[in-house]
Amino acid sequence: MACIWMQTESLPNEGGRGSSTWDSFIGDTPAVNSLELYKEDVQCLKNMKADVYRFSIAWPRLLPKGKLSEGINQEGIDFYNNLINELIANGIEPFVTLFHFDLPTVLQDEYNGFLGTEFVEDYKNYADLCFKTFGDRVKHWITFNEPEVFSAYGYRSGLTPPDDRAKNPYIAAHHLLLAHANAAKVYRENYQDTQGGEIGLSLGAQWYLPLTDDSPQDKDGASRAWDFMVGWFLDPLVTGDYPFSMKAIVRDRLPEFSESEKALLKGAFDFVGINYYTSSYVKALPISPNDVPTDYQADTYVQTSSEKDGIPIGPKAEGYPEKRDDTIPIVKALQDDVRISWIQDHLASIKEALSGGVNVNGYFAWALMDCMEMAQLYTVRFGLNYTDYLNDYARYPKKSAFWLSNFLTASDTATAAATADTTTASVSTNGTATATATATAA
Repeated sequence: MACIWMQTESLPNEGGRGSSTWDSFIGDTPAVNSLELYKEDVQCLKNMKADVYRFSIAWPRLLPKGKLSEGINQEGIDFYNNLINELIANGIEPFVTLFHFDLPTVLQDEYNGFLGTEFVEDYKNYADLCFKTFGDRVKHWITFNEPEVFSAYGYRSGLTPPDDRAKNPYIAAHHLLLAHANAAKVYRENYQDTQGGEIGLSLGAQWYLPLTDDSPQDKDGASRAWDFMVGWFLDPLVTGDYPFSMKAIVRDRLPEFSESEKALLKGAFDFVGINYYTSSYVKALPISPNDVPTDYQADTYVQTSSEKDGIPIGPKAEGYPEKRDDTIPIVKALQDDVRISWIQDHLASIKEALSGGVNVNGYFAWALMDCMEMAQLYTVRFGLNYTDYLNDYARYPKKSAFWLSNFLTASDTATAAATADTTTASVSTNGTATATATATAA
């Protein structure tokens, strides 16, 4: 299971946390109050038989002023220690993300955040604090989540002037990559041997197919779209440099790595997480060296579409997530058969990938509970557990949570699949969620 601090923890200023750049986007909301209800969250995980939990640490909760030299918030240290200890006591292994869009506001104000070279050192110091403080129990570190989102969209919208949208995303990503590589170096040199953990990062991704199968231009366009989304960050970690297509098109707007930086980057990961979303058809657009760049998004020279000849590229995720409607009785809202089907399809695809030789080591489902969504705030429900926003954020397991528990403990997948058809989730008069199931092998 996975959840992210800004979508779950607390009001922005609670627990001694400093301000982050995300606060101006999401407003003054308490998320789902995991700061106080984390033990309930862990019990939700345990009841589902989950053995891992991916969550993020809020940088400004540990370092309210962004810098290690400006002081540590002990309240924040205590909260994450308590959460980690609670997870481990219940047989759940923590996977920790160090950065999920929560740049301390003071660093954005001081040197424009990712645009300043100072960011690399400040991030390295923050990561070192986390390794030192929690690394005796945390064995899986994710330095950055979806770096293309914060670099590309953060530094072409709210965090940068319009005139710099063609350049600043590349500068931000450049410093992010160097921050990752420096943090990985610190971990490997000072902690990995004694703590026995691993370090990597998680990339957002979608797949691209040429709109016209026999078009060399569209095939190149699909490859180029991938380069500008995934290769932008993965290529430097594998080869030490950016993809050729980016260097050829972006040219002098794309920063260059020194030889020592290339050596630092190459191989600076033990694993790569993939947050996948959708697929698109790609039609290539003409590339002109005389174009005057105004926005980095135009640099791919492609046009994407979710359908071809009126036919969608794949089945739509109808009914998932659910729209939030607090007038629906909770007992009805808990019957989320669409989510069960969705999870089954994804697990089947992972099994197929494993059979094909893909090195998949784990799968995280989004999300543990209904919470604030970045683009949609509180208007949708993604959780396997229902959050009652009108009743102190009480959590109730949905039908999918019971199904997952059965799936993870069933002796065969047929029994687990049958359980999905016969489970009914309910809420008793004292607010406790229960479920009944009569399973027969399919």
